[in-house]
Amino acid sequence: MRFLFLVFLFFFQNVSSQNEYEIIGKSNDMMLEREFNIFSLIYKDAETNQFKSLNFTGEEKKILYKFLLKALIEKPQNGFMLQFEYNTLLILFNSTTVEILTYIKHNPDIIRKTPPMTEKDILNLFGKYDAIRI
Repeated sequence: MRFLFLVFLFFFQNVSSQNEYEIIGKSNDMMLEREFNIFSLIYKDAETNQFKSLNFTGEEKKILYKFLLKALIEKPQNGFMLQFEYNTLLILFNSTTVEILTYIKHNPDIIRKTPPMTEKDILNLFGKYDAIRI
């Protein structure tokens, strides 16, 4: 009986550990995925036309999501900057879209740019995981 319990416990741990990767959302040339507590925004860089990745923690993801929606709702006159542990993000917007410029901290000469995102794109990327609204 004890042996069956150990086998069941081992099987349950293997099944639950396989669920640590999840695709949160997709939109056009972008995808948000989660592996453990690290989120990756994978996008086609507007300047180089190559796929790039922007990694951040769960808390940073919530902050980014909040500010992207806030930019579309409030439509401020200037862009704003978010500084995370490894990246600095400049959020640019016009009346209907938002773009993210990324400056890598260890090499500030590298600048990456996401494609323009509408509110629908943002909700498709983030909304499945965090159904919060401002």
